[in-house]
Amino acid sequence: MRGISPAVYGSSPARGTINVPATEKGLGQDTLDFAIWLLRKKGNRESTIKRKIRFLKYLKGTPEEMIEQILRRDRSDETKRVALNTVYQYAEFLGTPIEKVPFRVYHNQETYVPTPEMIRKLVYRIVSLPLRVAVMIAIETGASLSEVGNLKWRDINFSRENYHNNWSERT
Repeated sequence: MRGISPAVYGSSPARGTINVPATEKGLGQDTLDFAIWLLRKKGNRESTIKRKIRFLKYLKGTPEEMIEQILRRDRSDETKRVALNTVYQYAEFLGTPIEKVPFRVYHNQETYVPTPEMIRKLVYRIVSLPLRVAVMIAIETGASLSEVGNLKWRDINFSRENYHNNWSERT
């Protein structure tokens, strides 16, 4: 913004802020119209609209090209899911709705099994000692949440390294 008069941007010397028009921030008129559409037609909150506009700000081209850009990026599945839903809504706004692409979050038939290293890191990050012990018992014995929650000290046999509940005996 160097070399541009603050008067052009409507700066307020008292506050020290500059109100830059949306077109200067890289947002086109379509994007602003989309934001208004999200507010009026979809009933999105302001924070949701801002998040969706942030996604669109970094995407270029048609909605189909935007989907390709999202799928190529190294982001979490949840971030990709939200970005894809934003593009689908943007395509709907443009009057050219598109079908959802087959994506792991939508079409996941696999059971996720964490590695022992991931489990170790999880247990290490648990600060509460009682919760850490409960998680370790569940991991080591395969006990369910209700079984661990119903354990009493008298149920644990430290010499045999097992515990007993009313349903089964686990070691």
